Amino acid sequence: MTEWRKHNSSDYPENWDFETNKTIEGQYVNKRENIGKNNQTVYEVEVGGKVYCLWGSKILNEGMLTVEMGEDVRITFKGIGNSPKAIKPFKIFEVESKPHGEPVSEGSKPEDSEMPF
Repeated sequence: MTEWRKHNSSDYPENWDFETNKTIEGQYVNKRENIGKNNQTVYEVEVGGKVYCLWGSKILNEGMLTVEMGEDVRITFKGIGNSPKAIKPFKIFEVESKPHGEPVSEGSKPEDSEMPF
């Protein structure tokens, strides 16, 4: 006979803090949909053996559309955007991916001078 397992908020990975670290780079390992009262998407990225959550937004969700589960992903917070059509300011992300474990050419590594901060 199977038993029910209890789950609580501590069962979910820690949220990535883009205020402290503008870029997360790791393996895309999971996607949860319809989470919370707003039915949001949560992406999970493993970095150095630890998994972090990233709450979806319009821009992040669009960037993640073509990223395959298991690929390496680099998500960089580029700042806050405003639009006359937007109800409130929104976060802008750049999403990049590559097959897991493949080396990166020198030309595709982010340069400090490219960062807007």
